[in-house]
Amino acid sequence: MIKNLKIASLFLLGLLVSACSEDDSTDFQAELTAQPVALELDITSILLDASNVDNPAVTISWEEADYNVPTEIKYDVQMATNAEFTDALSLGTVTKGRPNAITLTVNDLNKKASQIGLAPFNWSDVYVRVNSSIGTTNSLAATSNTVVFEIYPFFTYPFKDLYLVGNATEADWNNNNENPLLYRDSQNDNLYTYTGRFLSGDMAFKLLEVRGQWQPQWGTNGGSEVNVNDGSGDDPGVFSVPSEGYYSFTIDLAERTFSIDPFDETSATDYTQVTITGSSTTEDVAMTQSTFDPHIWSVLSTDLNTGGIQFSLDGTLWGGTSEFSGQASTDAGEIPIPVADAYEIWFNDLSGKYGMIPINLSN
Repeated sequence: MIKNLKIASLFLLGLLVSACSEDDSTDFQAELTAQPVALELDITSILLDASNVDNPAVTISWEEADYNVPTEIKYDVQMATNAEFTDALSLGTVTKGRPNAITLTVNDLNKKASQIGLAPFNWSDVYVRVNSSIGTTNSLAATSNTVVFEIYPFFTYPFKDLYLVGNATEADWNNNNENPLLYRDSQNDNLYTYTGRFLSGDMAFKLLEVRGQWQPQWGTNGGSEVNVNDGSGDDPGVFSVPSEGYYSFTIDLAERTFSIDPFDETSATDYTQVTITGSSTTEDVAMTQSTFDPHIWSVLSTDLNTGGIQFSLDGTLWGGTSEFSGQASTDAGEIPIPVADAYEIWFNDLSGKYGMIPINLSN
């Protein structure tokens, strides 16, 4: 009897093992059975209002793709300036289980328009689609239909400008005295340089972000790192040079570092005239030469149209490739002017650095 029970038990165990083996061999194969479908918008023209940047501008929604098995699906919403999406830019990603939609504020959409190269204050068509995929390797990618609408972006000047103040500089301790502009690096928005004449002795200087305001104010407390009073604390200490002369001052706001290096200007050319010329201006504009440092040139306000400019140094043209700030040279074309406005323009003939601020659009 006991032997028969053992045999029955073994038989039942074999059946269970067989059943489990059959279940484990089941193969769930994902396959694309339906692509995502981008839904048409209720409106086809969107004017972006600079006075309401936090308001919603557009909601892009879609019907889900189907991969025939329960799996996580990733959706990437893209925008481009052409139907071929050769300059596609991601507006955002969403995974299955969340709403099949993304909403962009006025500010979000305006930034994307700028990144994709749309001209401000003009109507431009944009093309939107939804891409779907599964897995960490974005397998079985699929693309929706294309939705087209037009937008009217506004211009934003996203940069921080810095100005010299202090009795080691031309501006003295006057925060609104046509304070000279530092030159922002075209590849690093936190890096600024200024090459020019500084006074020494009990003379010193600091940096301001806004002419006419003492804060935000940048300086150094220990002589080795950068400190700032954003308006909620104490003003930092001063920068200074060991002796009167020419120096290259460099400051990195992100790294909170600075350097002051002697600069030999004795072999530099002394130019007698620098003018602004090019397709953005109807006539040449004479720049003002600093009486404190003859290598610094400026124009506090001149109207420019979209197009480009060059600096003419006693008849030799200097150009550049980056808008608003950069490095000029004699082998470059026109410096791009992306938007029409009245501009404040600075040029340093020692370093070739230039800086331009659209006055009415930078506040």
